[in-house]
Amino acid sequence: MEFGEFQEFREFREFRESSEALPEKRLGSCSCPGNSEDPEASRLLRRLQEAENRLQEERKTFQGTESRLREQRDRAEAEAAQRELQLQELHRVLDGVEKSRRELLAQAQSGQAELQRLRDRDGQRELQLQRSSQLEKEVATLREKIHHLDDMLKSQQRKVRHMIEQLQNSKSVIQAKDAAIQ
Repeated sequence: MEFGEFQEFREFREFRESSEALPEKRLGSCSCPGNSEDPEASRLLRRLQEAENRLQEERKTFQGTESRLREQRDRAEAEAAQRELQLQELHRVLDGVEKSRRELLAQAQSGQAELQRLRDRDGQRELQLQRSSQLEKEVATLREKIHHLDDMLKSQQRKVRHMIEQLQNSKSVIQAKDAAIQ
């Protein structure tokens, strides 16, 4: 409120107080000839009513803004909670993929060790060659699976980082809206 409006508001308050103190003047029952109502009082009364109307409008606007901000904050909190759940689910999936990767890696290393033992051994060469070929295929298949799992793991880690960033952004938005509401 500007100083001029405040000054007018003070004048309205003084007018209201003086008009309450002198009810016969406010009601226009002055015994002065030809004086039905004080024009200054009418002007001040109109200005008071205009100021009260503006105040009510500003209050409605503020309440609407506050309500909208609260709704936005509530939506942001719900989105953050949903992202938090998604993030937990992704962590669970990543843990499962990592476990599978370790198991496959252990199988690949075991197969490779057995393959090396078969190559080093003399005797039953034909069986060893067949088994060696089979193990080489298994090792190649396991390496492909490991490579695929490594790619999946990297992709999931990127998603987790992205979701963490979104969650942090949502939390920042919530904090900003809380600050705006307060």
